[in-house]
Amino acid sequence: MIKIEVDSQLGSFHLNHTIELPSSGVTVLFGESGCGKTSTLRALAGLSRLDNCLVSVNDEVWQSKSGLDFVPTHKRSLGYVFQQAALFQHLNVKANIMFGMHSNSLSHEQQLRFDQLVNLLGLAHLLERGLSGLSGGEKQRVAIARSLLPEPSVLLMDEPLSALDEQRKSEVMPFLESLAKECLVPIIYVTHSVSEVIKLADHVVVMSKGMVVKQGSVEACLPYMTLGGSEPRSVLKMHVTQHSEDGVTELCKGDIRLWMTGALHHEGQVRCEILASDVSITKTRVLDSSVLNILSATIERIEETKVSGEMLVEVRLIGGDCIRALITRRSITRLGLAELDKVWVQIKAIAIL
Repeated sequence: MIKIEVDSQLGSFHLNHTIELPSSGVTVLFGESGCGKTSTLRALAGLSRLDNCLVSVNDEVWQSKSGLDFVPTHKRSLGYVFQQAALFQHLNVKANIMFGMHSNSLSHEQQLRFDQLVNLLGLAHLLERGLSGLSGGEKQRVAIARSLLPEPSVLLMDEPLSALDEQRKSEVMPFLESLAKECLVPIIYVTHSVSEVIKLADHVVVMSKGMVVKQGSVEACLPYMTLGGSEPRSVLKMHVTQHSEDGVTELCKGDIRLWMTGALHHEGQVRCEILASDVSITKTRVLDSSVLNILSATIERIEETKVSGEMLVEVRLIGGDCIRALITRRSITRLGLAELDKVWVQIKAIAIL
């Protein structure tokens, strides 16, 4: 168990929360800029020594509430990945990864771990390269490998994709997803991206104005993750069953079948993100349509949004999963939609993220 209990004044900002995190999987600290995510992470790392703050990891106290007990950062068993990779320009990729070991040679067990990490993060072909020719995404993967090689008790990641453009983010995300599935070290990941939460998180802590608003699973926290009017969305946990030659991947969960594109690198369980604006609703099943995903559902809730003429419809699929759709008030009236109606939801394969 990882515990952070803090009641501290930082200038005009009050950080006040108690967070208990699991010692496995990926925990995401989510919230708007300035809500206290990074302050919490820095307190856990010992980079900030806050007043009235308790930090403990697996029953080992790193900072006591009184402040009398304080383990300095360099003595805490942790890895830290910053927004910028912070690599050494005069060293090649291999030497940068090895830097945290304080030795030029590895034991047999450490070598196995080194090989596992460079393969997991797709770095094997870059080991002898200098940094000048690396992309931002490649540099971040090197920084992650460097942080994990010494086998820390916890890995802290402070918005590691925020400095990358969309193309580089999409290149790095599959490696982070693999890391989330296979890494035995608990990861605490800071972000304000809903998509990153959906793809990576096992446990979510939603923060606002220095306090915790909600903790729990991605599905439980999703309604609370609405920054700057971000669009409602749905999350489905599916299992990859088949990759087709035409680039379409089949997913299943019980009696539900979905098809999506851009997922040829995925295997096993995947978490699908579906924006509410990419979902349409019909009263009868449409057979002659280009839309591949047509699912039977029951309307559970219809409510207004903050946009004039726009309505949010929540439907329940067979098996209990929830899908959210944004449609116009006119469509609600024209179709005569009401709660408990049996309907069909349509989702384009290319719209599933």
